[in-house]
Amino acid sequence: MNSIPFFPIITTLITDKVEKLSSYRVITWTFSIYHYCYTNQKTMLSNSSLQKISTIPTASWALWNSDGPNDIAFFTAHLKMLHGRVVILGLNRGNLAHKNGTRSFINFHTPNHRGDDRLKRYIQGSMLTEILGCYMTDLSLKIETDSTKVEIDNPKEALKDLKEQLKFSHEQKRTIICIGNKTFDTLCKGVGLKYLKYQKDNDNNNLRVARITVGDEKWTIYRVWLHSSYGMFEHYGEVDLPKQLQLINDNIHAEN
Repeated sequence: MNSIPFFPIITTLITDKVEKLSSYRVITWTFSIYHYCYTNQKTMLSNSSLQKISTIPTASWALWNSDGPNDIAFFTAHLKMLHGRVVILGLNRGNLAHKNGTRSFINFHTPNHRGDDRLKRYIQGSMLTEILGCYMTDLSLKIETDSTKVEIDNPKEALKDLKEQLKFSHEQKRTIICIGNKTFDTLCKGVGLKYLKYQKDNDNNNLRVARITVGDEKWTIYRVWLHSSYGMFEHYGEVDLPKQLQLINDNIHAEN
């Protein structure tokens, strides 16, 4: 078996956690990271694919740099952790994106952004290994914080664009995690799913889920709560969302 490089981000993660964990849990947790890296080598993203994806304004990865910018150098250094088996799909970028200019992979990684910080805590901080490193993007290129002003008139075209983005990774089974109802409903319309085909989980986690074959891939599409929820809806993003993501991660693991 080839040796597995101990990525800088892994060192950082363990340093962040070690004071709170027993020695046994640190060892177990570290082993799970090694196992994650090894089992994902066969679907490793290429440098050329990463360069191409870096030109997509909405593209990013569920991996966050605690010691520097989330730029192409960082993701190149952690290429073995990036994958398309899972996709986190938002509706569109908020107004802060205007300040980010043309920087690659800044979507879902805006500094001091409430929702982006939550995703980092829930996925990377909790080591959700099935989701960690997955592809992230939006259905729309529109920049608008108020999602009620964002309409996708042609869901099939939006689906076509998403499938084009995902060509870097052909998967027999793919999980799409839609952030919010509008994203979920639009994608389901794009793939031709009727409302009666949607399901809810039976464990009071408030997930919505749909399953369909897209081309030669089997997609499981989830709806989770908005990661940027606040005010009277704060508990959706702060309490319910991490539980939803954990359940999805466990479901993926059980199906593999």
